[in-house]
Amino acid sequence: MKYSLVMVVILGVVLITQTELRYLTGIILGISSALFSTLFAVLNGKFVEQ
Repeated sequence: MKYSLVMVVILGVVLITQTELRYLTGIILGISSALFSTLFAVLNGKFVEQ
């Protein structure tokens, strides 16, 4: 289930970038921001457990 949702999101991003290339920088920044915020939340949770 989790991987199917990931595939849907990736497919959506690909569709957007194929039609609107002028927004590519914003899309890349948004995806990287989501990645780093998730990474921070996971690492912060591990540090709190210690």
